[in-house]
Amino acid sequence: MIKVFEYAKEKGFDEGYDIGKNEGVLSTAKQMLLEILEETIEVVPEYIEKKVQQITSQTTLKGLARQAIHCNNINDFNKKLAMAVV
Repeated sequence: MIKVFEYAKEKGFDEGYDIGKNEGVLSTAKQMLLEILEETIEVVPEYIEKKVQQITSQTTLKGLARQAIHCNNINDFNKKLAMAVV
């Protein structure tokens, strides 16, 4: 019986670790996207920050970061963001 509890505890720890790791990766990707936007368009409106914070896909964030590098203004990025977050 004790082995069952040990297994369950270990399994829970592993799952918690994976969830925390994923949240950290998403947080970093969001921060990097916002920093890229600050460099390319200088001022990032609050509504853009809020939309970026709502994204839960690392792939989407990575794609938007690539797009942000080529954006000349907030309107360019807004169009990319609207297509990515449907």
